[in-house]
Amino acid sequence: MSSPPAKRHKTSQIVLLPIAGSGGKLGKDCTATLEAFTAAHANVTVLDRVQRTYNDDEKTVRKQRKKESDKDYAVVVKEFNDKRATEDALYPKNLTGGNGATAKVVGHATAHLLDACSLHPDADVYFYTSSFGGRLAVHTVLQRSEDKKDSADPYKLLEGIVLDRAGNDTGTCYPVILPANFKGVITSGYPLEGKGPLDRRDVLRRLKSEALDRKFLFLAGDSDPETPTLVEDLEEIFGEQTAGVTVVTVARGGHNVWKKIGEEETERVMGEMSTFLGL
Repeated sequence: MSSPPAKRHKTSQIVLLPIAGSGGKLGKDCTATLEAFTAAHANVTVLDRVQRTYNDDEKTVRKQRKKESDKDYAVVVKEFNDKRATEDALYPKNLTGGNGATAKVVGHATAHLLDACSLHPDADVYFYTSSFGGRLAVHTVLQRSEDKKDSADPYKLLEGIVLDRAGNDTGTCYPVILPANFKGVITSGYPLEGKGPLDRRDVLRRLKSEALDRKFLFLAGDSDPETPTLVEDLEEIFGEQTAGVTVVTVARGGHNVWKKIGEEETERVMGEMSTFLGL
């Protein structure tokens, strides 16, 4: 008598929450890669990027000016400026990293993460980041902000009231316990070199000791001009046996690891992403 067929495990739904790098942009190469990745995996969804910029809104206002009377245009501009003032009071215009991973910026990323996990309770949620976005994701996981002025204790636990994406009081305080369905971070072009007195390697060492109950995939170009020793530094910090951390060297990859690396290497690195996500 033959055995009944083994039951197939249902593949979990995966949600990727992007955090862009400097300038508030993921870049066309990264965006194209995500599109190809989601096309190949029906159970993977990419949400809107975390950064808030106003370029699109400003273009809308300029277009509106051509269509409306001066009076109507004034109303549009006032509504736009009121909306921007409200959002600026809550969060920065964009999270470009110019001032580092400040408490305000980390709080903004936390609000988006909590929202994504709440809206997709049955999915595994991951940050998908590039450049400064990787630093911001790590700080969010640690629930620590960066204070460049305090060299003795630059990394402080978040304090105060937790706001949601709309700026409403959630009734909880920082530091928050991140949701169980937040599973980890995929980051490329992690920026270890920067201006100022802080050693950004210290944050990753703190991550290793404090928060490795999540998974981390570092995609590191071996030709990254911003951090030429990125591969070696990551391997030194985490070693080969650090549970939960995977470092993938991208051959000929620059700070933007997806740019000009060729189809074969792109497919290999995307395969590493699939393995990391359990696809």
